[in-house]
Amino acid sequence: MHLPEPLPEYFRAANDGNAEEASACFAEEAVVHDEDQEHQGRAAIRGWIEETTAKYSPLMVPRDVTDDGKNTIVTAMVSGAFPGSPIELEYCFQIRRGRIARLEIR
Repeated sequence: MHLPEPLPEYFRAANDGNAEEASACFAEEAVVHDEDQEHQGRAAIRGWIEETTAKYSPLMVPRDVTDDGKNTIVTAMVSGAFPGSPIELEYCFQIRRGRIARLEIR
């Protein structure tokens, strides 16, 4: 399985709980949609990563990756401090100029 840049770095940093390095994988005006909320801009995304890490201690293990021409979709097994753990989630990335421009978690 080959994850395009910067996804390997994003998953590594996020799994390590390093919000600064994980958020650096995003474009300055990127958008994240997760749990019916949107977080726009690198600073807001860093806050979302910090909050999510503190609340859930998530560990994401990518299992599959597909590309539909517009999005890179990573299916990952996610475990952590939440009901139903572990669960399978889809991380739908739009990557532009080597940075994550949009991420929708579903």
